[in-house]
Amino acid sequence: MTGSTIATELMEEKHTAVPPSLLSRFSTLLPYWKAAATMIDMVLDIVVMIKYYTRGDLGFAWACFVCLFSNLALQSLFVVFAYRQKSLWQNCREQLYIWTLIKPAIDVHRVLNEEAKHISTHENTIMSYRAEYTTMRIIEITTECVPGSIIQAAAMLASGEISTVIIVSFASSLVTSAMISANISFDWDVSTEQRACDPYFYGYIPKSNMA
Repeated sequence: MTGSTIATELMEEKHTAVPPSLLSRFSTLLPYWKAAATMIDMVLDIVVMIKYYTRGDLGFAWACFVCLFSNLALQSLFVVFAYRQKSLWQNCREQLYIWTLIKPAIDVHRVLNEEAKHISTHENTIMSYRAEYTTMRIIEITTECVPGSIIQAAAMLASGEISTVIIVSFASSLVTSAMISANISFDWDVSTEQRACDPYFYGYIPKSNMA
């Protein structure tokens, strides 16, 4: 087998959309675990923030609050923009999902339903549910997970006090950041629709690795 033949086969594999059957293993429980990890991380950040406040570390407590509030506020503003053509009730419902911290689970459920029905966009919004989910997770990484990890590391170094809750929260932020970043790239690359739409950009994960 010549080098050109191998290269041709690799290109054909890259440009072929991954069939839904190969994605079914990843579209059942794994997305919900990712959503659960995201929600748990936010709850742990709240617990750590309260712990800082009760022990007198007001600076770190307020820093954690700013990170969490920035995350939720930016998600809220994005929903106002994305759902501006929808009814007031639908907008209020989305705001409730955000501020009760269950938005990640709602988004995952919608993405799975969207892919099952092969819908590219949903009515009266500017993007697909997958694009909305990705935007929300990027906001979370940049405003809460990464800054929160830095704040918690600085607090541990400054005070010298290390508790189980703080360690778990710190590890959760790091794991959540890595998991979200990797899975955003993975989910978009193995998407049948994305590979069919732009096969020269998507497809760096070979089908053989999806078996």
